[in-house]
Amino acid sequence: CKQNDMRLILVFTPNFKLPNYMFEDRIRQLKPDLVDLYIYDTTNTIYLDKSYYYDESHLQTRGAVIFTNQLIEYINSRGQLSFDVEKSGLLY
Repeated sequence: CKQNDMRLILVFTPNFKLPNYMFEDRIRQLKPDLVDLYIYDTTNTIYLDKSYYYDESHLQTRGAVIFTNQLIEYINSRGQLSFDVEKSGLLY
């Protein structure tokens, strides 16, 4: 990625457990400066609704679509990618 001038993004995906902030802090310490970190919006009540999950770690389609669109917005806001969400079929 460095050779091709690409930025990596480490993504913390939602799960139906409380976020592990100690793990998050450790990842922040270990990641190189050129690696971005994206953490889902832990205040979004959708991620607290178990009906959006297949099990405690896997989102069902409607939850995955919401998360994916938020991640796309983040990537687009960083100017790293121009991604057309409507053409992608990710919006329902």
